[in-house]
Amino acid sequence: MKAQLLSQDLAQDFLQRVYAVCSGEGSVKGRILLLRSLLEDLYKTLTQDARHSVGNLFSRMQYLHNEVNLPSFLVGQANAMRIYCNKVSHESDFEPSEAEYLSCVWVLVKLLTHFQAAASHPALLEYLEQHQAQAFAIKKSRKKVDFLCVVKSWKLNPPAGMDITAIDEDGDEVSIRLFNDDKGRGGRNWNLLDKVLWPWATLNCIKLGEASSGNNRFVSNPGTLIVVEPDYLMDVSTIANCISYNTMNPELSLINSLIDEPSSSSIVLGSTVNNIFDDLMFEHTDDYDQLFRNSLARGPIPMVALGAREALDIYHKVKTEHLPRLKSMANYARTHPMMLEPSFICPKYGLQGRLDLLYQRDGKQYIMELKSGNVPQGDMWPSHQAQVIGYNMMIREAYGFQQLGTASILYSKSPSKSLRHVSNTVEQEQDLLMCRNRILGIWKKLSDDPREFFDWLKTHPEDGLPPFVITKIKAINSALNNLDADEYELFLQQVRLAVREAWHIKIGSCGGEDRSQKGHNALWRHSKEEKLMRYKILPELELKEVDKNCITFKINQTELISNFREGDTVIAYREDLKVYQQQIIRAELIELGKDYLIIRARGLLNPDIIPREKYSWALEHDILESMLFGPLASVMSLVMADKAKRQKVIGLQAPTFAEVVPKGTDETGQLIDKIMAAKDYCVIQGPPGTGKTSGLVTQLIKELSETTEQVVLVLSFTNRAVDEICNNLDKHGIDYIRTGRSQSVKEKLLENMIRDKRFAEIEQIVKSNRIWVATVYSCNAWIQDFTKIVPQIGTVIIDEASQIIESNILGIISLASRFILVGDQNQLPPIVSQAEAFYNFQSPILKELHYSTYNRSMMERLFLLCKSRNLHQAKFMLNKQYRMHSQISSLIQHYYDNQLVCGTQPQEHELEYEDEWEEYLKHRVVWIDCPPTEEAYYDNHQAEVIHRLLHRLKEVGRIRDLEADVGIVAPFKAMIKALRHRLEAPFDVVTIDTVERFQGSERRIILMTLPLRDKYDIRSVESISDDRRVDRKLNVAISRAKQQLYIIGNINICRNSPHYAFLIDTIRTSHKVIPSEDIINHQNTRI
Repeated sequence: MKAQLLSQDLAQDFLQRVYAVCSGEGSVKGRILLLRSLLEDLYKTLTQDARHSVGNLFSRMQYLHNEVNLPSFLVGQANAMRIYCNKVSHESDFEPSEAEYLSCVWVLVKLLTHFQAAASHPALLEYLEQHQAQAFAIKKSRKKVDFLCVVKSWKLNPPAGMDITAIDEDGDEVSIRLFNDDKGRGGRNWNLLDKVLWPWATLNCIKLGEASSGNNRFVSNPGTLIVVEPDYLMDVSTIANCISYNTMNPELSLINSLIDEPSSSSIVLGSTVNNIFDDLMFEHTDDYDQLFRNSLARGPIPMVALGAREALDIYHKVKTEHLPRLKSMANYARTHPMMLEPSFICPKYGLQGRLDLLYQRDGKQYIMELKSGNVPQGDMWPSHQAQVIGYNMMIREAYGFQQLGTASILYSKSPSKSLRHVSNTVEQEQDLLMCRNRILGIWKKLSDDPREFFDWLKTHPEDGLPPFVITKIKAINSALNNLDADEYELFLQQVRLAVREAWHIKIGSCGGEDRSQKGHNALWRHSKEEKLMRYKILPELELKEVDKNCITFKINQTELISNFREGDTVIAYREDLKVYQQQIIRAELIELGKDYLIIRARGLLNPDIIPREKYSWALEHDILESMLFGPLASVMSLVMADKAKRQKVIGLQAPTFAEVVPKGTDETGQLIDKIMAAKDYCVIQGPPGTGKTSGLVTQLIKELSETTEQVVLVLSFTNRAVDEICNNLDKHGIDYIRTGRSQSVKEKLLENMIRDKRFAEIEQIVKSNRIWVATVYSCNAWIQDFTKIVPQIGTVIIDEASQIIESNILGIISLASRFILVGDQNQLPPIVSQAEAFYNFQSPILKELHYSTYNRSMMERLFLLCKSRNLHQAKFMLNKQYRMHSQISSLIQHYYDNQLVCGTQPQEHELEYEDEWEEYLKHRVVWIDCPPTEEAYYDNHQAEVIHRLLHRLKEVGRIRDLEADVGIVAPFKAMIKALRHRLEAPFDVVTIDTVERFQGSERRIILMTLPLRDKYDIRSVESISDDRRVDRKLNVAISRAKQQLYIIGNINICRNSPHYAFLIDTIRTSHKVIPSEDIINHQNTRI
């Protein structure tokens, strides 16, 4: 590493941010949390080019200190600050002192000036001197046997075991000797960790013993547990599926993720058994037919795919072989307080899971797991036993050992001894955690270089593996062996980036406005105060109503700003308990009002066990495992497609076309004629306001519906976008079925269409329908089963395709004859967590196919590919826009090769105004020049400018409907909060949001605020395309405006961006620039 790790400019920026905390307002605790965020930001910046995976602040610090040989005194001070800040963050009753706050400032300044000797901030140094800031007093390390540490090095010590050198949370170096033991399935064979560990991996060491020599030396004992990277929560069921008699096969976790098969009869039967049991838990009934119909309505496509004969067989088997045990267990458990399918997380062991049933009796928690498959000859299948052992570990940590009752497996097919008891032993827990660690080691290697794993898989021995696993391995190897070298290299890179993305989502990422954010582990790693600072929590919710699987909460803090939107995947939990010491409710946010919200839980809820009074609740974001690892199966589906299909999608072969049959009488119709001639794919770019969904997509679906017999899938990224498609189809009388969840589509929703119907009726509905509308996520859930129902998927149309990661749709398009991608690559790209996620190709051929980063959509890639190869029959751009006035659209013309034209006459009209009005009211585009912002991410001066501007616009009649006519685009949540605080009624109804949330919307007047302190902040408001030609955020923000656009920001700062410099020059030349004082001080602005 360089002697000066930070550039002088960057170090000065950090010092200024420290000084902003010191000179700003706020409590001691609040300022310490801001300094903690700066410490995280600093170390993420310093380790962004790290050669090893360093996922949290603890490991980043130890890695950097080791790499640069930081003086021991500074090492001790940096660790002391981290430990103290963590104490402030996580101990709610801890009161921080002013002296320690000053020590935090002192440490940050010392670190910054060490990493850049030329950096200086006289005002900050004067502040430290005036307040007599001192270093932390280093306390003596405490004795410990359970602790977190980061791995520095390790070596095998045959035959005894393994030696690990690590650094603990106090910054002390520790030595750990792990002794091998052959008991169990390898859980004490510590040598297995040799292929799991990596430098600076985090370990949770549990029940180590102190070595007789002392001096921070520890040894294992029969009760020792080691958890690698505990923040990476892994589903217990994923681990259990890799455990069999006397062995573990961690590679099965990846194999199962790669192969997505149609549902088998046993899987559908299992789902039916579980659904019926759920219903019986809430209501005793003898109406089996109704129970079966209820289950069928929850998953009709897999059952229809099996056919009438197998459906009837499942009907009889469940009734005769399973129902008696289900009723008996439900009748018993229903008499006790119970939770159906409750979810728990356990960061101590790196586990998470959803149980089938947890019920309470005599103050204890009892676990019951339902299994509908074949009954083992012995007591229970090893994988089932391992699953319940993992659940026992989670419940023990959540409620305490004293509240842990018994755990059982119900084999519903067994006529006798159907309920089988599971007891935990230390050896079994060690086996489970070793298997988890080994799975994690595989994921880690895949995120670095997957070639080693797949080369090994080709020679994988078949001994001891179940036949279905051998079949999967052979299918994978057969498909990979059929790839040429370029295709195989692409496959490996797609796997690498997909696994890295899941890793980042789970335990942290960097980049963007909040560069210190964690991943999903922020759920328990960040304090409530930190989450509030990041606008990632809705706290102090009051539970008002529970109705089956829906919960209504009252929002008490209505002034809070958050980043929640309807359709988000969320977690609800009680605030009086740690999130890992209770059942968490995993749900979808289906309605969000000003003072209330409604969530729909993933499973059924027992209203009797959910406390309604006394406790407050919180809402946070959640992740879905199926969304994280779904791209792997999608990539594999393309690999298994026929070679011609595969190579056309990749770009190794050119697409083919039929002769265009001219039928269209207008521009849209003529374009559809050309699209219909595409045999493989077609890409359509729809710039802002060109009506790509309401016009082109709808007319294309109509054409396919009326002139072909094709089955058509119409997909988009969000439920809101899918509902918009459905609304347009309704207007044109086009028949369709919508799958998934919807708040606005009722009549054509599959769930509603089949409710209370028999199998034959449902089969008729499904098989007779030709137009299917869904989100990409929903479609991926049923596409494999769907291919068994229809002879061929004719066309897949994906709207908003520029917002979808390529690997998410590969599986879908590989199963269709052709696909149509509609979107705009010049607007916001797909959102990913990993920064700088580049494809690392060696092949010169692959380098020419326009693969760039993981968040480059297939739509953008194929558009560029077709453009570079003059394949004009496969790509088109809509150029007639119906939204922006020509003076506004002229600001983004260069992003579209100056091809945009206005579709209506009013878009060319002059702006009407009175002569006596102020200058800023006489122009359609105005830049309001403001001083640099004093605070990070918000500016009260700009808020006041906007407040007065809105008053004046309403006063002169430009704004009639505040909700419909005007919108404010703000880049940061802090600025949204400042504006909400400043804009009182009637302006409190004005939409204020980030550009990401505004995409797809429009207003007559757009106010765009840019609260920037210096030239470094400009990066946080940009989204630059790979070729540097387009600032996507700027493009989206400008193109939301129909009639007028006001941009509020400092010109000198913004000119540091070439895109803003061009915009400013254009506005100076053709429009209007005014100082903010013209609005603040104008006598006609009456407030």
